[in-house]
Amino acid sequence: MAEDFLLFGVEMIVFPGVIFTILIALFVDWEDRKLHAQMQNRIGPPFKQPLLDFIKLMAKESIVPKDVQGMERVAYTFAPLVGFSIALTAALFLPMGIVEDGAVVGVLSSEGDVLFLFFLLALAGLFIFIAGWATTNPLGMAGGTRYLLLMTAFEVPFLVTIFGASLIGDSLSLRQIPEGVIQAVKDDFILVVPLAVLFGLACIVVAAESELVPFDQPHAETELVSGWQIEYTGWRLAYFRYAWRVKEFVGAGFLTAIFLGGAHGPIPSSIFEDWAIDFVFFTVNFLIKALLVVLVLTYIRTVLCRMRIDQVLSWFWKWVLGLSMITVIAIIGIEIWVL
Repeated sequence: MAEDFLLFGVEMIVFPGVIFTILIALFVDWEDRKLHAQMQNRIGPPFKQPLLDFIKLMAKESIVPKDVQGMERVAYTFAPLVGFSIALTAALFLPMGIVEDGAVVGVLSSEGDVLFLFFLLALAGLFIFIAGWATTNPLGMAGGTRYLLLMTAFEVPFLVTIFGASLIGDSLSLRQIPEGVIQAVKDDFILVVPLAVLFGLACIVVAAESELVPFDQPHAETELVSGWQIEYTGWRLAYFRYAWRVKEFVGAGFLTAIFLGGAHGPIPSSIFEDWAIDFVFFTVNFLIKALLVVLVLTYIRTVLCRMRIDQVLSWFWKWVLGLSMITVIAIIGIEIWVL
C-alpha cells in the first residue's frame, strides 16, 4: 500500500506529472518559436531561451493596477494560479507511458475521462475571461469577452469531433480509444477518411483554443495591445504564459490519443517483454506524435493571417461545425453498413 502511494506520488509530481509537464511546456514554447522563425527565414531563439524568459518574468515585479479592488483583486491574484493548475491537471489525463493491465493510461485515467478532459480545457478558457474582467481595463475586458465568444463557436465543433473519434474507438476512455481506433481502421480502412477529416478540424479547434493565429483575436497586439494579458506582469504573466503552452501541449496530446493511436506505434511493444523498454517506447512514441501535432499548429499560425472576430464565429458555426457533423453522420453510416 505504501509503495503504491509512493509510486502515485512520483507519477503526480515527477513523471508524467507536474515537473515533466512544465519541462515539456518549455520545450513546446521553444519548438513553436524556433519553427515559426525558420519558416520565416529567421534564426529563432536558442534552446535555453524559454527557461530564461520564465526566470526573467518570475524575477520581475508584479504590479497590481490601482483600480483593481475587491473581488477583481482576488480574481486578478488567483486567476493565473488556478489557470495554470487546471492546465497541469488536464495533462495528468494524457495516456503517455504508464502501463496498467496491458493498456497505456494517464495518472488520473478513468471511465469517461475524454469528457472530463474536454471540460478541463473549457474551464481553463473560462479563466481567461475572468482574468480579462479582473484587470478593469477596457482592452483587457474586450480581450476576455472575445475569447468567451470564440469558445461559443469552437467548443461545439470540438465536442462533435471528439464524439466522432469516440464512435470509431467505441469508448469514452482515453485508455481504450487509441487501441479501439487502430483496430477499427484495421477492420475497415475506409474509416481513415472521416478520421482524417475530423483530425484536421480538431487541429483548427485546438489552434483556436490556444489563441494561435488566425485565432489570436483575444490578445491581438495591433488591436488590443495584449488583450486580456494587458495588465499582467511578473509572476502572474509567467504563469499565464506557460499555462498557455501547457494547454497547447495538452490539446496536441488529446488529439494524439483519440486520432493518432496514442502511445501505440507501428512496432508492437509486446516484442520487448520488458516493462522499462515498454515505458520508454510508449513515452517516446506519444511525445513524437504530440510534437508533430504542435508542428501542424505552428504551420497554421505561420501561413495564415488574423481573421476578424465576426469572420471566425461565422466560419466555425457554418463550416467547421457543419463539416464535423456531416463527417460524424458518415461514420455512423459506415458503422451501420459494416454491421
